[in-house]
Amino acid sequence: MTGHSRRQVRETYEFIDELESHHAYLMELAGEPVGIFQTYEPAADPIRDHYPVRDGDFGIHLFLAPAETPTPGFTGSVFGALLRFVFAEPSRRRIVIEPDVRNEKALRRWERLGFAFGEQVEMPHKTAQLAFLSREG
Repeated sequence: MTGHSRRQVRETYEFIDELESHHAYLMELAGEPVGIFQTYEPAADPIRDHYPVRDGDFGIHLFLAPAETPTPGFTGSVFGALLRFVFAEPSRRRIVIEPDVRNEKALRRWERLGFAFGEQVEMPHKTAQLAFLSREG
């Protein structure tokens, strides 16, 4: 959302805050914002039109702020914590993501973290790469 104004970002998160199926969490480290973690129910999201949603699917978005001084292993540590958070709920069987196909760095990261890539799908604001991570690995 780097191309959006503060007002547009605020309106987006005010809208998300009103939904029961979507949630956003500001991530902080030592009192400083480091990113936003969003969760959503794929059956209640437009992504449902692009793949066969399964019981137990749970969607996430992860936006990390650029670090002034990169910390080796930070992204992996954050992801480990988020994975424990998501799978703490036994009904969640599979994580669904749909990063922009142009974000090669993110795609490589998700692949290293064990996500299996599915189809590429056309969404209103991007061409997305569907990817999945099952609880069973």
